[in-house]
Amino acid sequence: MKRIKDVYNAYTGNSIPDRGLYEIKENSRFYISTKNIDFDTGVINYDNGTYIQTTDKSFKIAYKNSTLICLEVQVQVIKLASQPKIFVL
Repeated sequence: MKRIKDVYNAYTGNSIPDRGLYEIKENSRFYISTKNIDFDTGVINYDNGTYIQTTDKSFKIAYKNSTLICLEVQVQVIKLASQPKIFVL
């Protein structure tokens, strides 16, 4: 039997303290957080008004077809990203 950490590369995303600094859509990537993933349908709201400039290398990126594990208190949901996005967990 293998441990999860031996077969899966897991990491957490970034948090944004002030969303007002991340509203410029030009030359940017979408930013998603757990609140942008619908618990019942699994639909991800990518266009939530928060964007990360492509030149900002401090944010982690979830690549297309990455598995997102969203942990909020007691809620655990596994979703699949449909395109490259920056995320927070």
